[in-house]
Amino acid sequence: MTRIAFSTLLGLALTLGPRPLAAEEVKGKVKGVDAENGTIILTIGDADRIFLVPGEAKVYGLVGKKGKAQDVEGGLKGVKPGTEVTLTADAKDGKDLASSIKVEGLAKIKKAKKKNKKAE
Repeated sequence: MTRIAFSTLLGLALTLGPRPLAAEEVKGKVKGVDAENGTIILTIGDADRIFLVPGEAKVYGLVGKKGKAQDVEGGLKGVKPGTEVTLTADAKDGKDLASSIKVEGLAKIKKAKKKNKKAE
């Protein structure tokens, strides 16, 4: 009886096994960026949260009518305080590690620059 129970539990553990946690998608306003150290601070609701941003993290925005993904010029350095972003992160070793940062309103910024050039 004990062997059967043990075998069943072992089989269940091997079948289910350790599964990676799903990535978390977070929306917030950028409070600060430290591109040299690879960190970004987001204000989410009333709380601030620090995320580590590795060099391979994708930093992009959607532009055009079809919402085509375009890399942000300068990568993390191109993300300015006050910008709304959607960040995808995983927890690793007790720290929040960003895998991608989508800058909201990138198309609006580009249009504003074009209008300013025409005015000059």
